[in-house]
Amino acid sequence: MSLLSSVPVEVLEQIFRYILFSRHRQPIALLQTNRLINEICSPMLHADLMFSSTIQLNLFAAQCRLSAPPRTFSLSLPGAVVDPEVFDHLHRALGHCLQCFPDPAKLQLHSMRLCLNSHPMNAEALLRAFSFIDPFEFEWTSPDPDHHFSICIVPQVAESLFECFTSWTRLHHLKLCRLSFPSGLGSGDTTGPTLSSALCTTLQPGEDLPIINDVNIDRTSGRVQPLPYLHTIELSQVIFLDPAEVARIACAPSLARTLRRLSVVDAYQDSIWGPRVRLSDVESALRRHSELIHDIDACKIGENRVDELHIDGGERLRYLHSNLIRLREIVRCEAKIDRIMGGDRADMK
Repeated sequence: MSLLSSVPVEVLEQIFRYILFSRHRQPIALLQTNRLINEICSPMLHADLMFSSTIQLNLFAAQCRLSAPPRTFSLSLPGAVVDPEVFDHLHRALGHCLQCFPDPAKLQLHSMRLCLNSHPMNAEALLRAFSFIDPFEFEWTSPDPDHHFSICIVPQVAESLFECFTSWTRLHHLKLCRLSFPSGLGSGDTTGPTLSSALCTTLQPGEDLPIINDVNIDRTSGRVQPLPYLHTIELSQVIFLDPAEVARIACAPSLARTLRRLSVVDAYQDSIWGPRVRLSDVESALRRHSELIHDIDACKIGENRVDELHIDGGERLRYLHSNLIRLREIVRCEAKIDRIMGGDRADMK
């Protein structure tokens, strides 16, 4: 013990961090070695919470006393079984974190990562669970291999997830994989927000652009402005994605100063047997829908000229040209995985 005490704490932290987060880690054995090691390792372990089963989530919520606020939270479940109650378990686990550290009112996570399949019955529980967090990064991927194109975010859950985005204010990076957009449910069946309405503030003529600060409150109306810091969005292996939705996000005035990349990878306008989403489709959607066109140059410096959209002639052509430049700067439509035969082939021209 005396020899261990003579080693600088910074060195011990690096050694123990390697052991704690190695592939074949055994954190309990390390924590039970002695008191000094427990005091060093517990904050590191609790700052980066990783779960691989709902049993772990429930045991954590019932028994664990956190020694440090969680910085990252990840849940990875096998894809063979879909648990209709997984977000009830997640709700209890996140609620336990918030009880341990109630200030601020939400968990200020650096990253929230999910790797699991969802069920339509998860929609309401997801809303409750994610009301406890305000992440910097959010990622939801599939437990299935890349070549197995399966949906892990079903449309009903996608609607609830989009609604959660409207209450988050710190999100910089967003990655969603294997998602079926709610438009796939059919007309008249979707009541929640779309992805674009959740990520982008809707501006009225003469209304100021969102104020970018820590509080993120519109001082005129008093309402919270969604996602003023969003830098990157990645949509991978998604279906029922309308190209106009991509244009709506890329050219949104409220994201003009922050959004730097919008990646659309192996995305389809209908099912996987329908047409892919190409940059040319997004540009065509922009030309067809006049309400998507904004004075991007003005928006980038914080001015809102949405009331000028009714101007015809050369000025409007200038707006369209600057919007097309914006699309080509930040939107990347890519094809990484192609089927052996049939469907829309992976030439992204």
